[in-house]
This record gives sequence, C-alpha cells and structure tokens, in this order.
Amino acid sequence: MRKSLLTSLLATAAGVGMTASWAGQVVGPVRLQDQFGHEHTLAADTRRIYFTHDMDGGKLLKAALGDRGQAVLDAQHAVAITDISGMPAMIRRMMALPAMKKRSYRIWLDATGKLVAGWPREPGKVTVMELDDFSITGTTFAGDEPTLEAIVQPR
Repeated sequence: MRKSLLTSLLATAAGVGMTASWAGQVVGPVRLQDQFGHEHTLAADTRRIYFTHDMDGGKLLKAALGDRGQAVLDAQHAVAITDISGMPAMIRRMMALPAMKKRSYRIWLDATGKLVAGWPREPGKVTVMELDDFSITGTTFAGDEPTLEAIVQPR
C-alpha cells in the first residue's frame, strides 16, 4: 500500500521519522498557479518534478533549463514547482514575480507552502522527483550546474 505524504508527515510528528527513501510516496493532488496566474493540475502522465525552495535552487534550475525551458519540460513530461511561502509578500510581488515572468518556462508556485511542506529538500539544491502515476520512483538532489544539466539535458 502506498503511503501518502500526509501519512509520512504524521509519522514524523509522532516521532517515528521518515525513511531516507521517498520511493513509493504519492505526490498529489497538486493544483497550483504559475507566475502568470494560470492554474495547473498535475497530470497522471507527469514523469518528473523539478522542485525548488530557495533562491540558489531556483538559479540552478534557470541555468540548467536555459532558453528552451518549457520545451525541455514538455519533452520530459515535467513541471517546475517552487515554494515561495517563506518570501515576504512585498518582495514576492515587486521583485520575484516580475523576474519569474522572464523565465523561459512555467513555474508552479506554492505561496502557502502547505502543499510542498513534506517534500524532500536540501538547502541550495533542486529536488528532482521521478514519478510514475503520481508515485515517486526516485529522488535526486542536484546542487551544482553539471549535475543538474546531466539530468535536464542528458547527452
């Protein structure tokens, strides 16, 4: 039986702790708006999520996707999701969102942090979650451009 992220969070809160592996965890339901205010829902055929939660990870993803960002994501059946809940509202509105609108790809934004609260993350890294029908089959933490570029644009 698949454990949901909520079950894992409850286990952690109870002191049981989570295993190091995220394999088998279910991601969803995911419904978020992008930087342009358009709503998106995670589809069952999504194969990869690039998840960022800080500026360093966001910069890494931007560099790795380059000018062909959305085309790369579409070809991989992937989405980019970021947690912007820790960002002050004025900074988000006046600086971050205008900068995100210049990106070559859609960024799904979790402004409350509730949806992504239990997602795997490491400071300064992009979390790459491989999916099969909403279930995580693998997780990689990319903390430098060569590592992320190898995942994003394999040769």
